[in-house]
Amino acid sequence: MRRHFPKLGAEVLAEQVVGIDIHPLSVLIAKTTVLLSLGSAVLKAKRPVVLHIYLANSLLVPRGTADLFKTTFQVSVDNKSYALDVKGIDGSDAFDNLITFCDELVERYEDELDKTRFVRLLGTSLTAGASADLPTQLYDVYRGMKTARTQGRDSIWKFILQNSYKPVFLMNKFDFVVGNPPWLTYAAISNGEYQGLLRQLSDNYGVTPQSRANMPHLEIAAIFLAHSVNYFLNAGGRLAFVLPRSFMSADQHDNTRSGLIEGVKLSAVWDLDGVSPLFRVPCCTIFAGRTQEDQSQRQIPPAGLRGVAFAGKLPRPQLHWDEANKYLTVEARRWFFSRLEGNRGATRSALTSESMEAMVGTNA
Repeated sequence: MRRHFPKLGAEVLAEQVVGIDIHPLSVLIAKTTVLLSLGSAVLKAKRPVVLHIYLANSLLVPRGTADLFKTTFQVSVDNKSYALDVKGIDGSDAFDNLITFCDELVERYEDELDKTRFVRLLGTSLTAGASADLPTQLYDVYRGMKTARTQGRDSIWKFILQNSYKPVFLMNKFDFVVGNPPWLTYAAISNGEYQGLLRQLSDNYGVTPQSRANMPHLEIAAIFLAHSVNYFLNAGGRLAFVLPRSFMSADQHDNTRSGLIEGVKLSAVWDLDGVSPLFRVPCCTIFAGRTQEDQSQRQIPPAGLRGVAFAGKLPRPQLHWDEANKYLTVEARRWFFSRLEGNRGATRSALTSESMEAMVGTNA
């Protein structure tokens, strides 16, 4: 029997899709793509259609401590840092309204308001569960925005506050995360402070290679994978990332394959090595889910992972799937976690299309 599902309006569909990118042009392209996908449904919407595509760094949630799951975090206005306790704020829209409130007071009153008047105007904008410190904290943010305005540097702070800190409100909200994280090694990060923050995340999630010599070669995409699964996915949520094919065999990504990364369990692999033109380096797609299981249960089972291998010569890059599919072959495969003996007795791991145990049994 055919099941019938209600047709969702553009405003409802837009609420279900959230995008984050650190590059302004990518954000603009993503917003345009979503808007075009909604098409004429936008004209039939019963309420405003809001595109939830944000300019932010999804990897570095701006918390004030090393514990990413506290409620207080730091925001920056005009190179000055302010603490905000978001406990009791009912989601990102409520936070946006508070920042808009501060910005409107900056615009409306020529002279800076004192704290008493600010809090009185704030009135019932805060919910009952909000932190008792929040009115004072918002007043400090307002003063920072007012000072920037007075000194002619106010054009971006509302935008930055409402975008850069959006990931704070997205913890464990998603059923699915799909992405193409940066293909950049740890050693290629030139900013020492940023590199230190990445190392902290890498250590916390169990991404850091056991051999110190492999750390410079670690793709920060591995940190994105661990963080996206643990921070953004809800219980039972699933992730799909396009990644360098080195994730299937390189030593620096052994932890990803062996189940050592906290909360991450691999579920499938698509090998894209046989497709050209595609990217400048061989690539794959890795699927994973969020789990509370321990490391022994996160390991790839002896029966392997389900997956496929794509192959084919495309007439040009960046084809729509309907056209690209004509040139591709798709072969179902199982991907096994194999330990291979390397130089000087060292062992290396890889995802292989044949079970090493089966091969040993056959040779015997």
